[in-house]
Amino acid sequence: MAEKDVKIQPEWVLAIIKQKTSVNGQPRFEQRKLSKLNATSFNAPFSELRVQSMSLGLDHIMGFNHQRVGASTAEDMLYRPMEGQVLYVVRFIAGNREVVAKGAPSMLDFKTIAQLFKWPA
Repeated sequence: MAEKDVKIQPEWVLAIIKQKTSVNGQPRFEQRKLSKLNATSFNAPFSELRVQSMSLGLDHIMGFNHQRVGASTAEDMLYRPMEGQVLYVVRFIAGNREVVAKGAPSMLDFKTIAQLFKWPA
């Protein structure tokens, strides 16, 4: 995976988990995302589309990002033990290697990482 060559300050991973779990530790379902996926994913089982439409785990990564974090399906993300969920955070932010390696991030760095957790309508 891409994170092998990426130095990530552990504070980034801990901060994301703390922020995401302090609001609500439960998966959040996005009806708009399900409608969009259902209209474009003709061969996928509806149960998988439902889970792809949820924010999952310690980091609340949307299930449709399952391939990006190395999960075979969104359901795999949903049932992954805690250690795997922490690894998903690492894999999810690893693409921003120049930001997550910083020990003293700027406000722009925080905004860059925050954008990863938003999805287009």
